[in-house]
Parts: sequence; C-alpha cells; structure tokens
Amino acid sequence: MDEIFKILPDWLTAIGTLGAVLVALFWSPIRKWWNRPQINMSIANEEPYVEIVSMDSINSSSVDKNMVIRVCITNKGKYTADYAALNVDEYLKKRDADSGYVRKVFTPKQFKDCNNAKLSVIAPHLKYYVDIASVQKFQGMASANEKGESKQFYKLFLLGDGKSLQLGKGDFIIPLKFYSSRSGVSVAYMKILWDNDDFVINKDCFEVRMISEQEYKKISKV
Repeated sequence: MDEIFKILPDWLTAIGTLGAVLVALFWSPIRKWWNRPQINMSIANEEPYVEIVSMDSINSSSVDKNMVIRVCITNKGKYTADYAALNVDEYLKKRDADSGYVRKVFTPKQFKDCNNAKLSVIAPHLKYYVDIASVQKFQGMASANEKGESKQFYKLFLLGDGKSLQLGKGDFIIPLKFYSSRSGVSVAYMKILWDNDDFVINKDCFEVRMISEQEYKKISKV
C-alpha cells in the first residue's frame, strides 16, 4: 500500500500532463466548431420571399413590372458570420425530351440583399432577404392580338453581380453557396419552376422551394 501512495503523485502528474496536451491539441478546433455560426436558407411561395414590384429593367426599358424571388438567410448560432457572401456558379435545367437535367456552369455570381447591398455579416437570429431571381414582364413591340393590343410576355432571370442571366421558362435547380470566415461553406438547393405566360402565382404555373441534398444528388445524376 505504501508503494502505491509513493507512485500515485507520478501517475497524477502524468495524467495531468496528458490532459494538458490533449486540451492544447483539440481545444482550438472544438472551440471553433462550438462557436461557429449555423446558417439556414429558406424560401416559400409567398411574401416576402416572392414579391411583385415595379422597377426599372436591368435589361430593357420595355419592362414595367418584376416578380422578385428572395431567399431568407438566418444564423441560428450564437456568433456572427463575418465576411459573408452568397454565390452561385451553376444551375440544372430539366430537359423537355425526358426527365433528365442539363448542368449549366458559369462565372460565379454574388447576390445582393433586398436593399441592393452586398452581404457582409449575418448576425444571430436576424433575417436577411437576398434577391436571387426575378420574373420580368415585357411588352411585345412586334406582335399584337386581334384588338391591336401589344402582347405581354415574361422571362425568368438569375440576378447577381454583372449582367443578369436569362433562364427563360422551365424547371431549374440552383445550388446556393454561402461563405463566411467562421461558418465555412453552407449549400442549399433551390428549385424554381416557371412555365407560364400569365403573371399569376399559383401551384399550376409557379413553384419555388428548397430541396434536400439527397434529392439534389438524385436529380443531378439523371
């Protein structure tokens, strides 16, 4: 028993040293993970995610109305996401001939919020609405109906830095990539279906929602 008491301090010292080494090795990444912002992106087929607004066209002076499609970004963590940005560099479009999708890749576009400002920080528990796409209403100059009225038609555009990217009509999947210095990369997959000549939002002609990563992987393999 005396021998045990003699070596016990040495064992305690060794355990303490090992514990200090483990803390030094793993505390920093654990603390970084614990303090990370937790980013969530959501969308719904209702205001303020989808809103019809009057605004000047970024492509043509013949546009008199836009339907803006927005994503809501929230930080469910306790710490601010610094140096934030929301980008997109590709989309998938469903083919008319079958149920497969075609992937379109392009130079990354960075989105702005609903106040036309770039994201910088995403504070905890606040909602940030980011303009992703718009359906723009045009007045046809060349064609007219039997009453002599100019024909109206609509186009879907992907917004962001630089010239807006025309998507047209169809069924689209858009991977949205959120970056910040603390959160790393978060990806959400937005589905947009626009296939209508009437500026009416209903379940038959318009759809916008998020899909899971699992569903996206299944679609992207088709």
